[in-house]
Amino acid sequence: MKTISKILIAIILIFSVKSFAGTPSDDKTKNTNEISTPASANIEGSIVDKITGENLAGVYVEIQGTNLKTYTDLDGKFSINGLIPGNYNIIIKYISYNSSTATAAKNIQVNTGDNKSLNIEILPN
Repeated sequence: MKTISKILIAIILIFSVKSFAGTPSDDKTKNTNEISTPASANIEGSIVDKITGENLAGVYVEIQGTNLKTYTDLDGKFSINGLIPGNYNIIIKYISYNSSTATAAKNIQVNTGDNKSLNIEILPN
């Protein structure tokens, strides 16, 4: 389990370094997670192992029914910005973990200007 976490952290670090090595023209293809307007809402939070409380890095986080997605950072934190107000389910995927146990990620209601903060616990398979 810890070996998988270390491998995922290494992969995330490699991709992070590549993203900083981009050219100025990369600004034309901004990630939709970075765009926020006054008429939108944001969801941020952390994902941890429900048993150990360990922060989980590299967890895939997606807002169901949208093209908004991200991965947790090294501290298990994520942020998705630019949501239209409404109710959303958050899809969580992580190797060797059940995504269906994340009840804190279901039917999340956001209103204009909201900055929802979630603490999502997931169980290993």
